[in-house]
Amino acid sequence: MKPALCRAIASCVALVTLLSAVQVAHAQDAYACIDDMNDAQVTERLHFIERSFERTERRGRLWYWGFWSLMLGLAVGETIITTQERSEAGRVDGAVGAAGATFVLLTLTVQPFLGAFGARRLRRHAAATPEQRRQKLRYATRLLERSATQERFLTSWLAHGSAWLYSMVVGTLMLRRYHAPWRAAIGYLGGVFITEPRLLSQPMAQVRDFERYRGDTCSAPYVGPDDGPRYELSLRPAPGGLGLAFSF
Repeated sequence: MKPALCRAIASCVALVTLLSAVQVAHAQDAYACIDDMNDAQVTERLHFIERSFERTERRGRLWYWGFWSLMLGLAVGETIITTQERSEAGRVDGAVGAAGATFVLLTLTVQPFLGAFGARRLRRHAAATPEQRRQKLRYATRLLERSATQERFLTSWLAHGSAWLYSMVVGTLMLRRYHAPWRAAIGYLGGVFITEPRLLSQPMAQVRDFERYRGDTCSAPYVGPDDGPRYELSLRPAPGGLGLAFSF
């Protein structure tokens, strides 16, 4: 493999990896009073979390497996294109596309969408005795918090920015180094058109449910999250169909 090809792939993967590694932390404690609850309170809160994951299980799986299959198809297709292309620009373009799709595919595989699989994970935990229910509530609370953090990140400006940055790198590479306007146009727009629908359509139920759960769990005054500026872009119902919603 030529050095230019290796550098292009490494640069794109490194940039996306760097941005994807940033996570938002929340300081509000949702665990402090679990040990002080009676069994009825534990059961009530456990049912709240179980219902939260059950409501999103079907839609979450459709979202997850749909985009997982799309990324697999793109990774395989771009790899085939790379092996068939005769020009260096075509091989680099295909290899960078295959690397990007493979990176997203690996990310989805290593960090599956918790909104799709949380209900199944909770069903594996026994809840026959009061102590088992208390232990399950601790696990369920951690799972709900992790799912909410994951959903927030997937609609944050970092997630959207990484998609745009990847597309800019690919498009600029094709235009400036290989003087291929058509490939550059595909590079500028292709990654965004594939990634943005994935980010905008992902479920957000656990974000809302975790905020509600934290507010109701303990008797101490509830303090909302203070994470500094946070920007979210998502699809929402609108007159005549769907619209973009921007919040900060």
